[in-house]
Amino acid sequence: MVFTVGHHLLTASNENYYPYQQQINVAHGQTNVFEVVLKPKPASLIIETQPDMPFQIHDQEGRNLKIDGRTTKLPPGAQALTVTATGYTTQQKQFLMEANGNYLWKVELEREGMAENKYKKQFQSQTNNPTQAVLLEKFGGADWRKILNSEFNTEDTAIVAKQYKDACENLSNILQSMPERGRVWTNEARLSVNISYWIVIDKTDTAKSSLEEYKKLYGPETDYDRWYGGSELKIKTWQEKIRDKIK
Repeated sequence: MVFTVGHHLLTASNENYYPYQQQINVAHGQTNVFEVVLKPKPASLIIETQPDMPFQIHDQEGRNLKIDGRTTKLPPGAQALTVTATGYTTQQKQFLMEANGNYLWKVELEREGMAENKYKKQFQSQTNNPTQAVLLEKFGGADWRKILNSEFNTEDTAIVAKQYKDACENLSNILQSMPERGRVWTNEARLSVNISYWIVIDKTDTAKSSLEEYKKLYGPETDYDRWYGGSELKIKTWQEKIRDKIK
């Protein structure tokens, strides 16, 4: 951009950002570099509750957000929001908001006691299904054991409703991933047998190669290790056996 020598008012505008102005001085034979940083306008979120009643909205840190009517202003970016209302269960939702964007959240409020019964029945239905029970026992892994070991609060209806809701969502995630869990579990078992076999018959080079493959597919930080655990101990045991064979 070329300016004549002298004082100028540099302006920049965008409908999604606040106007920008800066006084600049252009001297003869000099190149000036100016950084223009636009401040984004907040996004607007309209909350409609069913039933229509007083509510409060909180950010991911639990702070109350200011509400003008049914609209709250939020900075652009990822937002994890919570709506609370007396006598009803907490509702949560995540948004990815753009500068000056407009968003609508239709919140279906559930009475605490009704929500508790709803999610409790859903949870019991899922866990009492004989076919699902077999799959969960075999392939559910650490995620399933965590659900089994859950202790539900029996005194606070709001808390127990959320506990059952979270348990139902976690259980649904496990069931959705069941085909992949089964595939990974089966393939890991096959490779484990092969590694042990190569070690027994003194095929140490083949065993070492298979062990490297195992580390990549089923070692620490893989889905297998996250779901089932124990891969680190297996790897250590095989490494020791291979070293003993080489000696």
